[in-house]
This record gives sequence, C-alpha cells and structure tokens, in this order.
Amino acid sequence: MGAEATIQSAESERSRRCPDCGVPYTTQQDDEGCPVCLLRRAMQPEATVHDLVDQGRFDHYEIVRRDDGCFDELGRGAMGVTYRALDTVLGHAVALKVIDARIARSGDARERFLREARAAARLRHPNIASVFYYGVRKSDGQCFYAMELATPT
Repeated sequence: MGAEATIQSAESERSRRCPDCGVPYTTQQDDEGCPVCLLRRAMQPEATVHDLVDQGRFDHYEIVRRDDGCFDELGRGAMGVTYRALDTVLGHAVALKVIDARIARSGDARERFLREARAAARLRHPNIASVFYYGVRKSDGQCFYAMELATPT
C-alpha cells in the first residue's frame, strides 16, 4: 500500500462515540455504535431502544456523562465500578456502585455484594460514605447501591 492510499484510508476513518455506552471508536462507515454494543444488540434481538437507553439508568439513578460522552467513573474495584450519578427523584448527586456484569452471574457474588451494601449502610462516621439505597435493575438483573458522594473540601 502506497503512502497516498494510507492517507486516504486514515482520512476515511472517523472517530465517533457510541450512542449506547459513550465509548470512543473508529469507523469507516455510518454505523449504529461501537463493536461491543453492536454485538450485544445482535445477541439480544428482542432488546428495545428503551433497554439500550436503560444502560445508564438504575431505577431512579442516572449515571452522569462527562463532556466526552463517557460515564463519569469515580473508581474501580474487584467487584465493580463506582460512578457519579444523579438521583432523579431528589435531584442530588450520589456515588453509584455497580457490580460487574460478569461477576453478577454468580449468586454468591450477588449475595456478597448485598452483604457489603448492608454492612456499609450500618456504619455512621464522618469519614465513611452513607449508603442510601440498594437495588437490582429489572431489565438485566444488574445489582447496585447508591451512597453519599464525598466531595473534597
């Protein structure tokens, strides 16, 4: 491949953001999302547009997106990811811990995650975030809990 063909190939690729998950990806054609979300949709043909939008929602909590369109991730651990989210009922920011979907397939892991949320909910200390809510998303069984969002002073 000559230098001119390489330049044309690079120019024809466009950087885009997946409308479902917000992850940046490169494409040469007009498509409907990143390869992972396209494959997920192909494997779940009964999924509706509402189900795809639901990916950033957990009951009445909505994960906040950064300026670049990606979810605002606060931290990552062995069992899951913690995101900045909005309580859409009360209108305040929270930290939302979501168990990793691969781990959530195990009943033991879901039970351990619930025990973690219960233990954290019983603690009261100025240096420990209070847990407000535990839930399971109806659309896919994803476990999560909402807690106080600690902001640096």
